[in-house]
Amino acid sequence: TVSFWDTQTLTVNSDMVVLAIPTQALREVLQKIQFLKQDVVVINTSKGIEKVSHKLPFQIVQELLPETISYGSLIGPSFAQEVIADMPTLVNIGIDKRVDRASLEVFQTPVFHTRIVSGFEALELAGAFKNIYAIACGMADGLGFGMNTRIQLMMLAMDEFYDLCRVLGYTVSKDAMPGTIGDLLLSCSSTESRNYTLGKLLIEYSVEECLVRINSTVEGIETVQSVPYFTTISKLPLAQFVQESLRPNGTDVKTLFKAFITSSM
Repeated sequence: TVSFWDTQTLTVNSDMVVLAIPTQALREVLQKIQFLKQDVVVINTSKGIEKVSHKLPFQIVQELLPETISYGSLIGPSFAQEVIADMPTLVNIGIDKRVDRASLEVFQTPVFHTRIVSGFEALELAGAFKNIYAIACGMADGLGFGMNTRIQLMMLAMDEFYDLCRVLGYTVSKDAMPGTIGDLLLSCSSTESRNYTLGKLLIEYSVEECLVRINSTVEGIETVQSVPYFTTISKLPLAQFVQESLRPNGTDVKTLFKAFITSSM
């Protein structure tokens, strides 16, 4: 039995709660909910970083919800329209030790495959930063660069991600590849990605005009605002380049990108 939360509902009496809302709305929603069961399983599907606090979803949940909850994050390369069309898909569910793995069978179907791993920190970090890197790959496409350049950007993105995980103490296991590297490859390789499309449009239009043309949520716009915070933890030249490109100061994106691509590799 599945119930949907709405703005009038203040109490939840479910065994499992799935968070499928924008990260920027997560705090507001969680502050309104009262859980009637203390041992509820909370599964997050939100990708992003809260702008003011620079916190990932799991950190917001840890701050606001009881310690008795069990937590996991479902993250992986999964364009929604392809999932709806029953195209085979592989994602990760990263969990803490308290989650009963048998309860996660509700997410498994003959075509939607879930690989369960211990830990969710690296998955959520990857789910946020891959949107930033997809913008850079879209820029490369918009400027007429080919696959060689795109792969070069993705390799730099992977280096940045692994370095940041190491500094933060987040473990990236081989079994977590779908939700880390797989999600990055998907978002950086297809116009189905709104962040990739934003980067491509940025070559010709302002940020505001790009968002009007896309007419949908572009997660990287919000996430990129936390880049200056994370650069105090680890060097992030590619993420920092994207953040500079999105500043509303009339920056010539074409010149900026060409200078970056020739000097930083």
